[in-house]
Amino acid sequence: MYSRVSIVIVFCVFIFAGFSFFPGEIKTAERLMETAPDSALQILRNVNYDKSLSAAERANYGLLLFEALDKTYQPLKPDSVLNFSIDYYKRKRNSEKLAKGYFYKGRSYNYVFQYENASRFYMLALDNLKGTNDYNLLAKIYSDLGDICTAQNDFEQARDKYLQSVSFFERAGKFNEALYDRIDIGNTYRSQREFRKAHGIFLDILNTAKDSVLIGITLQEIGVNYFWVEKYDSSIIFLKRSVKYPYRDYYQSIKFLRLSDSYFEIGKLDSALLYAKKITYISCEFLHKA
Repeated sequence: MYSRVSIVIVFCVFIFAGFSFFPGEIKTAERLMETAPDSALQILRNVNYDKSLSAAERANYGLLLFEALDKTYQPLKPDSVLNFSIDYYKRKRNSEKLAKGYFYKGRSYNYVFQYENASRFYMLALDNLKGTNDYNLLAKIYSDLGDICTAQNDFEQARDKYLQSVSFFERAGKFNEALYDRIDIGNTYRSQREFRKAHGIFLDILNTAKDSVLIGITLQEIGVNYFWVEKYDSSIIFLKRSVKYPYRDYYQSIKFLRLSDSYFEIGKLDSALLYAKKITYISCEFLHKA
């Protein structure tokens, strides 16, 4: 229902504003951010950023734009817009909004694998969040720091960061997000070949999760875990179960890769080829979208 309402709102804004957007539309985008980030982003991209906004409005616009970009998995650009927001909130000594600006700056570096720069901005964000109760933002920062530690094979530090993220997500009432970080903790154990610990964590998540996407990902991780201990029949069972759930393209490619590998290992080459072709199809779709 909310998506239909969002479309109506966006259409009305276009009609009554004559395709010329003003600060009122920024507030509309802000209201839509949680429920319809695609619609929020569409509105924000049509704002006349340079001429129609005051400095305060431009600063707020920058944070909202990057939030919408992040929620819709778009590249975090342009830098100039976010840099203006950061400079403005630094001058105004608005620690809460400055922390958010630093977070998106850190994430923009993280997404292009510039981990040193990303960590620097995440730490600046944490400095500005001291004494606040923005648990959701704190959780995201620690989760990203955990990802950086994982990428650098520092698995003990990664688990420490993920556990902090889990704690903050739970305090924010974001229990699904907390479970995703628990999956990441399980993956750190698997990376260290501690497969039993990983398996136990995945089973606990499977018994807790209610969200269908999360259940599918957890089944996938159990299947991958079985693959690495060379229990290929069990791997196939769980991976095929995971395919039946809603998914994101990245995770679907992992499922098909491990299914192809598992069938190959047990000598079922036709099935291995079938799933290999599915990976190729997903890759082509991804390149087309890019």
